[in-house]
Amino acid sequence: MRNESNLIESFKLLKILNSLQFVNYLIQTHSKFVLLKAFSVQTTYINTPKIKEVIWHPPILNRVKWNIDGASLGNPGPLSCEGIFRNSNADLLGAFAMNLGFSNSLCAELHGAMIAIETSFNRGWTQSLVRN
Repeated sequence: MRNESNLIESFKLLKILNSLQFVNYLIQTHSKFVLLKAFSVQTTYINTPKIKEVIWHPPILNRVKWNIDGASLGNPGPLSCEGIFRNSNADLLGAFAMNLGFSNSLCAELHGAMIAIETSFNRGWTQSLVRN
């Protein structure tokens, strides 16, 4: 009787999991994805993004590494830039993110670089390494 009850409960759970809205919500995190696989729920991905491994290497001793980026949604389009500053111990020294208005992607990249240069100058980081 207990196995039959567990089986009925499993079927009820599978019915809930198979509803499209719930499945889309669940696959957003790894742990929820594992739950779907445990119940053999089939998932279909459309336009699956390519995953590229990126390894961050710290700068040499007594230097600050800037990782900066700028982007536009369309060219021209709405702009933003962001950056992060870390030392040779990989300690976070600072970060920024800004919406810049409307222009092209080159403007966003240059604006991010100018903010990084200004921040480094103001904080006295004379030894820096830039990665864009």
